Amino acid sequence: MVEMNVESRPISAKEDIIPSFETFQTTRIEHLYGTREPTVISQALLRAAVYAQGPKEEAGTIARVEGIEYNGVKQLALNFQNILRISNLDDFVSLTKLQLDNNIIEKIENLEGLVNLTWLGNPAGMEPIYQMYVCAFLSKLEYLDYKRIREDMNCWLLFPATYREKLQDTCRMIFQFGLEEYQKRTVEEACLRDSLREVKAADRKSGMKLISEFLDYKQHVLQRLDAISDAQTSIIEEVMSNYREKIHELWEQLMSNEMVIAEQLEEVCKEFERNIRDMLGYFLENCQNYMAKCREAAANFHERLVEATLPYAERLAKSDPNDTEQLLFPDRETMGNCLSQSKDNQVLRIDQCEEWIIKRANAWCENLIASLQKEEVMQRHTNRVTEINLFIDSQRTELDSFDLSTI
Repeated sequence: MVEMNVESRPISAKEDIIPSFETFQTTRIEHLYGTREPTVISQALLRAAVYAQGPKEEAGTIARVEGIEYNGVKQLALNFQNILRISNLDDFVSLTKLQLDNNIIEKIENLEGLVNLTWLGNPAGMEPIYQMYVCAFLSKLEYLDYKRIREDMNCWLLFPATYREKLQDTCRMIFQFGLEEYQKRTVEEACLRDSLREVKAADRKSGMKLISEFLDYKQHVLQRLDAISDAQTSIIEEVMSNYREKIHELWEQLMSNEMVIAEQLEEVCKEFERNIRDMLGYFLENCQNYMAKCREAAANFHERLVEATLPYAERLAKSDPNDTEQLLFPDRETMGNCLSQSKDNQVLRIDQCEEWIIKRANAWCENLIASLQKEEVMQRHTNRVTEINLFIDSQRTELDSFDLSTI
């Protein structure tokens, strides 16, 4: 067997600045003995961690020379590094698993895309609602501290979704209930319209019958006048007097029928008004109950939001005064005011929606009743009386214009 002698290659300047795997491991051991000071996630630490979990031996040497792109790194171990704050992870866009256990991190930030997170041993992990807090801020997280996240651990994340679902379900119920009630009111109105048409048709038929009988009588009078000689003046005057009386009787009959029909139509419209107002009242009462459910959902959401947020505000008050988040929410009172204003805005929107529904429904009802009163009662009655008077006046005018000498 031929023995090959391979000379060791000198370390390049680029390799020399990259911490070795052994050095990175030593920092973990030093922390266990309390020999390291609090630190941050520096570029040197990130390079050491990336290469420590990368390929070894010759492949590792090549990787150290050519470099490893951070955007392709999917998991990273930064445990036992005495890290105080999370930073410089912006380039790790594909990172899904991160080990940060046994550090001194107090705040979770810049980890929105994580699927797997190890956090044991950090001060933030000592909080009673730590797991729910993490799940609320990291929506994609599936594993926390080597355990799969259960649905009840992720309940804080469900609060906004549950609130939206309750509002959407309530709105759908209002819409469906509104359609059903609108169909009932439409049927009620259609029945009224049909009844009014039947009553008016019967009234017109009765009126036409009376007029037809009168016209037959008129034709008989004209024929009788043709048969009477001019010398029989007294008979002619008697016939004309009876004819005049017949015209007056026709007017009385037509007007009497019209008054009865007008009273009936007015009573029917009033009964319809009572029914439609009762139906509308039932609809609005149920709408108000649905809106009360919306307010209850908003109140529950506000309570859960306060429970999740105010402890965060307390921790934020203890952080760096120059922190951007602390500038947005300087104290617990300010955050409480923001939450209270948010709830007031939600309730105001619900109140406005309820007011809009009530206003539109009442306006529809008033317009419908007013149109019925105007068209079916007042206007129809006026037109019918005018029609009767015009016909009677035409008959009287014709009677007064008779030239007895030509008969």
